[in-house]
Formats: sequence, structure tokens, C-alpha cells
Amino acid sequence: RLLITALALQAHRAQQGAYPDALGALTPGILPELPADPFHDGPLFYRRDGDGFVLYSAGPDCDDDGAAALDRKHDANTNGDLVWGAPAKKE
Repeated sequence: RLLITALALQAHRAQQGAYPDALGALTPGILPELPADPFHDGPLFYRRDGDGFVLYSAGPDCDDDGAAALDRKHDANTNGDLVWGAPAKKE
């Protein structure tokens, strides 16, 4: 779901010259509907970050941790989000 949404964000950027302010701009032109976050009742989380973006799921703890990435090296630790980012370019 993160990949599909990230690709839709890239398509929006290619068409409009910038990432959208909100995921709702992807529907219905690019996506028929927004993919739901499987870990909470609602869509994936998204925010613009300069000329990039941060897209994430609440992750297995089902909490919005503000895009604090899940530490996959420690299986017992399920705190954190599943994060996909296209960070702003550093000058």
C-alpha cells in the first residue's frame, strides 16, 4: 500500500510539478481510492517535507509515532511506523 501510494505521489509530481498538500489530491485522477492503513482505521499518513514527502503506516503497534521508523532489527520491538520517504534534497 505504501508502494502504490508512493508511485501515485510520483505520478502527481510528474503531472503537476510538485507533490500534493494532501493525499486526497490523488483521487480519483490517479487512484480510484486511497489505500487504507492496515494498522489503524483510516488512510496512510502523509506530509510534505520541503520538496519531498514522508508517507507512513501506523505499524504493528497501531499508533501514529510521527514517522519514527520501526526498528526491524529487533523483532520483539514493535514500536514505530512503517515509513516511506522521499526527503527534500539538501543543497
